[in-house]
Amino acid sequence: MLRDFLTGLASHLEAQGECWLILFDLAEHLGLRSRETLLQMIDTAGLQVLGKIDTKPHRPRSGNHLAMAS
Repeated sequence: MLRDFLTGLASHLEAQGECWLILFDLAEHLGLRSRETLLQMIDTAGLQVLGKIDTKPHRPRSGNHLAMAS
């Protein structure tokens, strides 16, 4: 799905147009896709990465904030 999206993206952008893509790295952690493969898909689609922001979740684990009933 991602490959198809990237392949068709350029035809939907105006000259100098931008697309902001938000991705989780779950596929990388599961070994389903590498970051290098993603960058190759972007390059093959004739697109370029202008910037990248890596971030980590900032919410507590689900079990850490629950009050336990006794």
